[in-house]
Amino acid sequence: MMYPQLNEEQVEWLWSSRSGEKEEWSKARGELRQHISEAESDLGHWLLGRAPLASVTVEQVRALEAGLSTHLLRNALREITTRVQQNVPQCPLARVALRVERQPNPINPVDYSPDQVRRSHAVITGLQRGLRLPEHEIYPTRLNFGLDTRARIGLLLLSAAYGGGLLDMEQLNALIKVKPQDINCFAAVPEVRLTLPVTETKSEYRQWFPDPATMALLTANLEEIQDWAVDSHHKGALIYCVNRLLDYVDVTKAYQPRSLNDMLGLIRLELNFNLPQLQIQYASRGVVSHSLRPTSWGSIFGRFDQIDPKGTYDDPQKGRKVKEDVPEWVQTLCTEVRSGSVSPLQGPDDQDSLISLVRAWAAYMVNGSSAYGEAQGRASIANYVRLVGFGLASQLDSFEVFELEYDALEAIYEGILEIQPTDSRRQKTARGLYEFHHYLHRNHGLPPISAYSQLGISKGLTRVDARILSEEQYQQVLQSLTTSKLAFRSPRLVTAVQVFIILGFRLGLRRNEALKLRLQDLHVSLLPEQIAERVRRRHKGRRQLSGQEISDLQLDVDLLVRPHAQRGLKTRKATRRLPVHILLSPEELEILKAWYRERMEEEKRQKFSEYLFCIPEFRTQWISEEAILPAIHQAMRAVTGNEEVSYHHLRHSCATWLLLKTMRQVYGTPVDMFFDDLEQTRAWLCGNPGQPRLELAAAGSPTRKILHHVSEVLGHVSPKTTLLHYIHSMPMLAAASWQWNPEAWRFTAHNVAILGRVTVPKKTGRLADATAQRDYMLNIIGRVPLLRQLRKEHRRIKRKNAQAQVRPDGNWAIQRIMRIEALLSYVSYAEATGRSVNLDGFEFSAADREQMIERARHIRDLGEKGSRHRVSKSPHADGQYRQLMPSPPKTGGRELLADHAQRLYELLESEEGERANRVIDFFIERVWSTDTTLRFYRDQDEVYAQDYLWLLQCNDPAE
Repeated sequence: MMYPQLNEEQVEWLWSSRSGEKEEWSKARGELRQHISEAESDLGHWLLGRAPLASVTVEQVRALEAGLSTHLLRNALREITTRVQQNVPQCPLARVALRVERQPNPINPVDYSPDQVRRSHAVITGLQRGLRLPEHEIYPTRLNFGLDTRARIGLLLLSAAYGGGLLDMEQLNALIKVKPQDINCFAAVPEVRLTLPVTETKSEYRQWFPDPATMALLTANLEEIQDWAVDSHHKGALIYCVNRLLDYVDVTKAYQPRSLNDMLGLIRLELNFNLPQLQIQYASRGVVSHSLRPTSWGSIFGRFDQIDPKGTYDDPQKGRKVKEDVPEWVQTLCTEVRSGSVSPLQGPDDQDSLISLVRAWAAYMVNGSSAYGEAQGRASIANYVRLVGFGLASQLDSFEVFELEYDALEAIYEGILEIQPTDSRRQKTARGLYEFHHYLHRNHGLPPISAYSQLGISKGLTRVDARILSEEQYQQVLQSLTTSKLAFRSPRLVTAVQVFIILGFRLGLRRNEALKLRLQDLHVSLLPEQIAERVRRRHKGRRQLSGQEISDLQLDVDLLVRPHAQRGLKTRKATRRLPVHILLSPEELEILKAWYRERMEEEKRQKFSEYLFCIPEFRTQWISEEAILPAIHQAMRAVTGNEEVSYHHLRHSCATWLLLKTMRQVYGTPVDMFFDDLEQTRAWLCGNPGQPRLELAAAGSPTRKILHHVSEVLGHVSPKTTLLHYIHSMPMLAAASWQWNPEAWRFTAHNVAILGRVTVPKKTGRLADATAQRDYMLNIIGRVPLLRQLRKEHRRIKRKNAQAQVRPDGNWAIQRIMRIEALLSYVSYAEATGRSVNLDGFEFSAADREQMIERARHIRDLGEKGSRHRVSKSPHADGQYRQLMPSPPKTGGRELLADHAQRLYELLESEEGERANRVIDFFIERVWSTDTTLRFYRDQDEVYAQDYLWLLQCNDPAE
């Protein structure tokens, strides 16, 4: 189609300014017009009215876009093509350009002068010479000449900076102060905890996995280093030690670093070409990513004796909600914000009053405005309103905001921040004050305020509850729920909770996002019944595939997380589509699809609820948090041994393990090397056979950076949030890609053995690959006396903890009773509903299960005629169907019988077990076949009576 040449009037309309348009837009349009006039483009000539155009194609528009350097010019082209499309519908639109502020290139070409490069090469070559010195020079005797204490400390500092990735002065200072209790051998690779000061009273407790040479030097000379550190506090002591080493290995004075910062800069010149910038920034402490708490890291490896150091984490008690006398108007306003019904007051004379001002600010934010440019969720806004409204009401007294000078208002803000009990709450309050002052600046003309210097946002160390669950712990939680108290209420509730936990651990869903998912949010490849019926009529010889056959096809399954009337999301980025078939294992995917199919069948029979997590027998639209979270938390805390673990830590676990797994599968980073003792964790990181490969970083996606993809899965506004608050695996990534990468080593196994003062083990074969070389190095440093002792102690305590670990109720007999009750609950559910249940998750053998079920049915049938027997009705069936399991005692519950049950089980397993079983059988037959009264008949039951009295005496603790 030929488009005629535009006339002057059409060109003028096309390039004209809109009323009220900003000056920068008019200027950008003029620059775009100038650029197009100079470009050789048929489309450009037509837009300027210089020539006709044969056709308008996408390629022509993209060619114009490619020549534009700024987002303003690209968006101006978007506006021009939009105007053209109003009259020429076939015209494609230019793409919207987002403004992206990029950080300056950290590799400054000015730093790479010939002199600096030569100095950097000389320092690293000197390090290599020092690591390769013979034993009599590294540890000289009185008759030999070699390194003294300060030179060995210099070798340690230089090795830690280059080979260990410590590119920060505070980390090197912390290294000199390391004590034996800061070193542990929980994982396969030994680690060190560095206490890095942040303020006078608070520190970061960073996890660090040194390279083999640094670890051998540190552990073999720890006492010597501690003695030297006590007497050396003068400025320049560390760089003096480094230069003393460089003097010994013949590095000229001109090439030696002048300060510790100069040394780190020279090393960074080399590392910039070997490591990604994220890792460089992490090593330099330019990026904060919290290491796992010692308690969480220890529990992963079976060590429940670890303690989080004081001054590095908030006191758990301080983190609890504090009762405050919040004004009633603040509470009412928060309720309105959560419902979205808040609006500014209209008409009254006191528009400048605190109540009206805070209400107007709340309405301003609810309508989508924010200081950060991204609309905040209602829950966040309500939290800000509560903190800021209560703070202002307590600090202003009888004054109003606009009666104060700007300096006085800053003082009010500082007073509000000072009264906050914890760092996390202080940060939340600071963000709320920043939003409030942004509103005052935009709508009332107050001067702007600095988020960093005046409010302290992102200043210092943000507290993060860095706890996760391992794959083993996750599987144990799922297994323990099978026999939990949830099974007594309904086995379906157990399945729902297992799906709920899977979504939290694998997909990182927040609990509200998961709990209120709708059936239409899960996109499963299932053919609707109406269409299936039409296909059957048209193709009578065909049959529909079974659920297993459909699963074998490995079709895509997506989960759409989106807001709806009953649930808002935290941010706009929280709306996301998750590839469930990639993120879940085949077994987990089948559990989810089976639950989905069951819910769809229920709704097909009778419509009740649109939500995925609904059990119609409970008569609620979705399962309430109160019904499941206590059981989930109890199971998680029993497995991890930590009373602070909650469902939200599954989200932390998802971020941490997903980053490790993706790095392992996409780039081959050997992050599984840390988890030799954790078979399930290693299997999941390396990818199970038959599981789809994790293709989150495929070409053609918006970005190929794995961190961005993890952030997308979690629904965060920025990857910075993911890295700062949720990912706790940076120390492992750094070690796997650098410290324990054989290609980066500037030493041999023989050198490490000399540094650690140990013998070299015999090689079982040729070290052909990196894995064999790492294992051989681990064998060498494992011979260092301190590490050998720590490893031996770890194994001893781990065995002891495994033997002493108690289940939630703390009694073996009660636990066995609960497992039997759970088994009977599953069977009762199957009998009441006619549905099949899977009993393979129980520890009993098939023969034992069958015997228990038959015995339970016999006991139930004995008491069906009596009304006083405590056998509860099933919630899954109408009528008088009774379950197989009796109800627990009404007074005291199972706990009241704990001691008696324990002694009874011990008696049943003793030599008198046959006699005890005979008494129990007699008791059941007599009591359950009558009206619950035990009777003994003269000249008939004397033996049974004597046995019964004997059993009572055996079970009496006084006897």
